Amino acid sequence: MESINIKTDSQRTLCINGDESRWITFDAEDLNFYGRLKVLYGSLGGKQKEFEVKEAEARALEGEDENGAPLSALAMIDIQTEFANHVIKGMDGVFGEGTCYRLFGDSFNPDAYGEVIKAVLTHISRYREKKLKDELKKAPGKKVMS
Repeated sequence: MESINIKTDSQRTLCINGDESRWITFDAEDLNFYGRLKVLYGSLGGKQKEFEVKEAEARALEGEDENGAPLSALAMIDIQTEFANHVIKGMDGVFGEGTCYRLFGDSFNPDAYGEVIKAVLTHISRYREKKLKDELKKAPGKKVMS
């Protein structure tokens, strides 16, 4: 069987705080990856607005449950858990099943997840910018048609 070699220098692996057991990998040239990342990014903005409305409704709740816990606090926990699950599902959809657990275990800190997305977007931007500069440095090719 013959083999072909495919250039894969666009693969990137990032780890969190130098811990190589907490890593993500992506291909800076993968257009499907861009698409999945864009869908996630777009859904987060929409979900944030949706959850802000739900949080305002939850804060307005009065009373306590049968154990004396404030209904507003219990509703806020449900809303925040729903948001966390949305983000985790989205991140796993972009980077692969189990990515979020590998990165953060069972915890959910929205700022940490945001930092991951920001780091990936930064790497993609730098990679694409460097690639463009490298292409612009090349001597112009000959005319194909005259």
